[in-house]
Amino acid sequence: MVSKLDILKKGLVKLKESLKTKKEQLETKLARKESISSSDERWLDNEANTIDEQCILNTLESSSNYEQGLEHLDYLILQVHQQHNLQSQYPCFSQIRLLMQ
Repeated sequence: MVSKLDILKKGLVKLKESLKTKKEQLETKLARKESISSSDERWLDNEANTIDEQCILNTLESSSNYEQGLEHLDYLILQVHQQHNLQSQYPCFSQIRLLMQ
């Protein structure tokens, strides 16, 4: 039987593959000091940036089991809310990454 973690890993691989061509084209333009549109910049910073997803997988993978990993992520989200007095339901994942280091 395939584990939930394996399903998430495969999903991340597929996501990265679906972003790869456009991301490489834009990064090549930037490397050549060519300009890209502001919408392409936002796309690179958001949709094409899979660091948050990788961070979540790393947390789940480093836990002794999947449920413990989810509990750890819940704990980190709660810590971010408390430290930054956030009103939104979902904190910025970059803040969560800081706690994980």
